[in-house]
Amino acid sequence: MPSQSSSLSVSGNPNVPWKSIVVKKEDLEGMKGGGNGAKKQDETRLVDAAEERRAELAALRAEATTLKAQLAEAQRKIEILEKC
Repeated sequence: MPSQSSSLSVSGNPNVPWKSIVVKKEDLEGMKGGGNGAKKQDETRLVDAAEERRAELAALRAEATTLKAQLAEAQRKIEILEKC
């Protein structure tokens, strides 16, 4: 069964073009009830999860940049070969 997700707003962060980070359902579980201490733990856990997602996103962007460069190089080589 696929994991359900929710959005956690991170407005104002220029590194997130659509202004949201996907937080996995597992990150949200166990957040019902509790006092202020539990609420603070939940907030900390969500912030940690959002930071982890940002790091994953940054890694994927870096990989995409590398793949785009490789594609451009391959296309350049194809053009050279087609001229021969």
